[in-house]
Formats: sequence, structure tokens, C-alpha cells
Amino acid sequence: MSDAAAIVDQLTNSATLLGVAEVSGRDSAVPKVRGIYAWYFGNLPAVPSDGCPMRDGMTLLYVGIAPSRATSRKTLRSRVRNHASGSANGSTLRRSLGALLASQLGIELRPVGISGKTNYGEGEEALSDWMRLNARVTWAEHAEPWVVERKVIEILKPPLNLADHPSNAFAAELKRLRA
Repeated sequence: MSDAAAIVDQLTNSATLLGVAEVSGRDSAVPKVRGIYAWYFGNLPAVPSDGCPMRDGMTLLYVGIAPSRATSRKTLRSRVRNHASGSANGSTLRRSLGALLASQLGIELRPVGISGKTNYGEGEEALSDWMRLNARVTWAEHAEPWVVERKVIEILKPPLNLADHPSNAFAAELKRLRA
């Protein structure tokens, strides 16, 4: 079995799905190692999920890696925590979720300060609350996740991934909503 196939198997079958509360705080269950992670969601409106893996009534919709290159010090723990409770400025997943849930949660992406960076302001907490109820994550350790990321995305076809997913028919709509 190839590295990518073994990772896909672990992400879709054998690894435990953990909630945001279990991965966010100082006592995060996510290890400080390199690897690839997958976010599963329940109750996410307007996302085509045909063919996406399902577990425990939730659908795999996003895959990410940590770090993205050999020189980075990011770990699974830092990336997963950032997605779980950070801001849309540092998380493409949060940016996409916020765009999809903007009317439901009453949130809007806005520039912050003079830096020009954007986030959902006070809406970030509403987004984190939604994730606590509707998101689960799992991961697979890998020393060089950037080597297998493209193949894993090609196999899993997660609709919230915009990069490395040329067959993603939902990408144009998601980019429009995020703009």
C-alpha cells in the first residue's frame, strides 16, 4: 500500500474522530508532530458531498497538512488548534466555513486594523461554537506530509479544498462566497 493510500485508510477508517473541545486547549489530544489531518462535518449547508467518506454520521470535507514545507515548524497540534479556535485570517478552513455559514450565523468577513488582514471579528466565536457542535477531526502522522498531500486530496476529493483539487466543481462557488 502506498503512503497516500495508507493515510487515506487511517483518516477514513481507523483513526478516532475528536471534537473541537478535545483538540483546542492546552490539553489538546493532537500530537506536536508532522502529518495530515481531515475535518469531518455534520449539518453543513450547501456543500456537495457525494462520494465523500462518512463516519459517525459526519462527512469528510477538508484535508490539511502540517507543516506545508520542510523548513516550517508548524505541527498537527498548531494547525488543528488554529482551525478549531483561531481566526479566518490564519485558517482557510475557517474562511470557507464562515463564508458558507455567514447568513446562518450572522457573521461577515471584515478587514482588521491597518494590516488589511481579515477575519469575522466577534463572529469568530460564533464560528467556533458552530464547529464545537458540528466538526470532528482526525489525523495521520507523516514525516513529509507535503509529499503526499496532493495524492490524498486526489483520492478523497474534499469539496472545501481549493488547492490540489482540479476536479472540484464546487471550487468556483466557494471562491465566489469567500471573495
